[in-house]
Amino acid sequence: MKDLIYFWRNKLLFLIGIRGLRQYNFTEEDYQHIPDEMGQLGAVKKVLFPNRDCKAYRSDPEKQNRGTETMACVSFSNMKCHQQIVNRMLAMVNNDEADEDIQEIVKIFKHFRLIENGKANFSDRYLAKMSNTSWSGNNFKRVAQAVRTYGLIPEADYPYINGWSSYYQTVPANLIEQGKKILEFIEFNYEYVRQSNYNDAKSYSPVQTSVASFGRTVNGIYPASSGRKIHAIENDYYVDGEYDGLYDSYSPYDKKVAWNYPLGTGVVFSLRLLKPLTLFDKKKIAELINQGHEYILLVENCGDYKRGLYKLNPNGMVKIEASQVDEKERNDAFIMKKTEDGKLQPRNAIDFKKLLI
Repeated sequence: MKDLIYFWRNKLLFLIGIRGLRQYNFTEEDYQHIPDEMGQLGAVKKVLFPNRDCKAYRSDPEKQNRGTETMACVSFSNMKCHQQIVNRMLAMVNNDEADEDIQEIVKIFKHFRLIENGKANFSDRYLAKMSNTSWSGNNFKRVAQAVRTYGLIPEADYPYINGWSSYYQTVPANLIEQGKKILEFIEFNYEYVRQSNYNDAKSYSPVQTSVASFGRTVNGIYPASSGRKIHAIENDYYVDGEYDGLYDSYSPYDKKVAWNYPLGTGVVFSLRLLKPLTLFDKKKIAELINQGHEYILLVENCGDYKRGLYKLNPNGMVKIEASQVDEKERNDAFIMKKTEDGKLQPRNAIDFKKLLI
């Protein structure tokens, strides 16, 4: 019964022109730029799209209404922007164009299964719920902040589901914990931009913006509309003086609006590496185990790994803390015995790094 009420209410809202965007009253502070940085959150600008065309890096289209109107256009357009940024970084890695930070960011997204089958794909439903999307939609700021607070999970782990109460059910705690893990390694930032700066901003990111209800096209292009902005969308390419290209969460997904179309205030995004993700090379460790080694003695600090004794296992290795050893003399004798038996291998930092990915 509840889902039926939601269905007719959202159908009515759709017919009168509500698509899920709640207006946010921007202040002058929202537009402040720090020289050489992106906005007040301090993300350093990184040119990813030198030709200011992000279209080639789109992930597969996803519809926000596949039987249930989710009113989640802000979440869908936010995820489209982030996915294109990650797809571009992935292409840079594959083409040997990426710096060390971008290589590390891509590795982290792959580790968390946010890149699969060659493309980024994040759960729109997770973000829609964690940003408290309601029957009247959401605004840019709340959704962007939700990414910074709750992170991302793969689409496959929390996919679209029909029925309003099902779509917006409480997210399981284990998925929230999973989503937050990436925040230890990646900082998600955003910055507001005016339409006059959109095409410059596309050097760094697609632009999340808003449109009025679409009418009919003229030669494949929607003419300028002075209607109220009711739908969040992505602006990811343009043809100078002719039109702006949009990526929508309603079919047709690829839309063009006239060059004089008054798009709404925009948001651009950036990713900043906080720290690298260190993974063990399981194949090399398995080879050591097969050779009879049980322990690694790290004789000098190696990044986050401090000198000491590490026990090998199929998943990597675990440090044996000093508190786990009753007497130093016993520990020294243990090390000597294991070394003599060929079950312990001393390594300096250089050799230890060879066991890491």
